[in-house]
Amino acid sequence: MNRTIKEEKILFPLKGYKNNDDYQNAKTPAVRDWPNHPGVSEDEYEQCIDNNQWLGLVIKNTTVIDIDQIVNKETGEIIQDGHKVGKLLLELLKAEEYNFHAIHTPNGYQFMFKHTDDFVNNAKQVTPLGVISDYRVKDKGYIVYPTENTDGRYFAYKTDKELSEVPPFLHAMKKHHDNMKFLPIFPIHDGARNDTFNSWLFEVKNFYKDDTRTQYVTAVGHLLATYMCNVPYTSKNDLKALQATIDSVLSKPNREVNKPKYNIKINEDFDDIPKPYMIYKNELYKEITKGSGDNVEVIPVRVSRDIPRITNILKDIENDYEYYKVQFDNLKRETKSTVIESANVFMDTREIMELSRRGYSINSTNRAEIISYLDIYMSYNVPPIKKAVTRLGHVNGHFIHPEKKNDYEIILNDDGYKKIIESTN
Repeated sequence: MNRTIKEEKILFPLKGYKNNDDYQNAKTPAVRDWPNHPGVSEDEYEQCIDNNQWLGLVIKNTTVIDIDQIVNKETGEIIQDGHKVGKLLLELLKAEEYNFHAIHTPNGYQFMFKHTDDFVNNAKQVTPLGVISDYRVKDKGYIVYPTENTDGRYFAYKTDKELSEVPPFLHAMKKHHDNMKFLPIFPIHDGARNDTFNSWLFEVKNFYKDDTRTQYVTAVGHLLATYMCNVPYTSKNDLKALQATIDSVLSKPNREVNKPKYNIKINEDFDDIPKPYMIYKNELYKEITKGSGDNVEVIPVRVSRDIPRITNILKDIENDYEYYKVQFDNLKRETKSTVIESANVFMDTREIMELSRRGYSINSTNRAEIISYLDIYMSYNVPPIKKAVTRLGHVNGHFIHPEKKNDYEIILNDDGYKKIIESTN
């Protein structure tokens, strides 16, 4: 057995392709209570290989960054090619002398760094470099360990030194959604370099505070120019042009955005609704500017009859997954209703359509606008965060039951659990 990863030692059996031909099912554990599995022995390892099984690697002391293929589900456009981006990032990290492990996967790359306390499990986060990443952290999951049974999954790079912490340019900056503008397409081609640098570095500038803004814009600009272009900036003229772009971006005034109203309380005045959205005719509208010069006019465009408002962010104490509690106000009917769904539902144009089947005003025409509205809503407001659980019983050292007082929001999809809840009401 190749035990070259000093920071990770616990391997346990996955189903693999033993009596199975489904890829997603192959990645699921073949043992119960896998987080506490003692690890396979040498003989058990070989037996798993002979049985066409896979092996899971428990994430113990590392932060794993997934770089996958990202496709716009509505248009089919490839937003991020996981293999192209991963390969560029691999060369960047090696050249900048970071210590890490890299795994080539069927959909992209995984990069393993020293565990960083500030990280939580998270999906589809855009980094300052413009790369879309998923994060898996210590004690919160596992990855498929590369073996001779895992076609397309192998170690692309390994270090025998102590792992580096996650580089600042790979930290999460903002949540990705399909309608996000200005995101770089890698590798950045020669004809698109100037426009890409200007627009993306301006996004980076707007995100960071004054004391770190210059540092991040400068560092990201040089990393993009050196490693993430199909033709790197190498000549004196190239570097001079790059510096001029950086100086130009830093000299521009920040984009006008709504000042966040932290922990605002949802009230009947709808102070939490972010511009350019507004309540008009008792429905959700958006202000659109048309024309130019003396002919500019601002007109309201209808978005939805329901007004969605995120009242709480719920964090699962077992895996840090986020759920949103969203209140839908229908002012014409004078009704309010609340749904709790995974945060991904409110960021995906297909998944959010599930809410239309429950009678909410979300359809193929406005779903992208609703997602954009909620993204801006989250920038404008900071909803309270509450701990949550998705099952009853013993969870992370706490006993969860509807009749027992606790501070957790109980999110249940299992019918059996739901009946228990109903019987106590």
